[in-house]
Amino acid sequence: MGKSIANLYRYIEISKSITNRYMEALPEIDSSVVPLKDIQEISKRKTVNARKYSGFNILNENTLELFQVIAKGEFLINGFNNKTIRNKIFNDSETQANINRMTRLLAKLRAHKIIKKVPHKNNYYLTNNGRKIITSILLYTRKELLNV
Repeated sequence: MGKSIANLYRYIEISKSITNRYMEALPEIDSSVVPLKDIQEISKRKTVNARKYSGFNILNENTLELFQVIAKGEFLINGFNNKTIRNKIFNDSETQANINRMTRLLAKLRAHKIIKKVPHKNNYYLTNNGRKIITSILLYTRKELLNV
């Protein structure tokens, strides 16, 4: 995108979308309401386009670590991709097994509609429903979330 006044409308659109994403991502933590139905849905097996995806074990430490990493505020504006999440979870391990594993985890998150892909890029964002589910899970499983 050029840096002329002709593209000013596009800069406004991008700025508004970033601001809206940031405002929607600010958690409204209501500890009295737990989206139990949504949590049960992501714990069940799901079929999308004749492909089966297993559910998430929300009490597994690896799953909780994945949820905590993708819910961080640093991914609100630019999102995240396979490499950034993989570096945080697997401690900079670039083995093919870890690359494949992270690809499958991202596909599973997309199938359960926790994340959405940015068109024409390899970046992902948390959906509003995904942020609500993950915040609730982390709030009740890791009490120190609010202090992070």
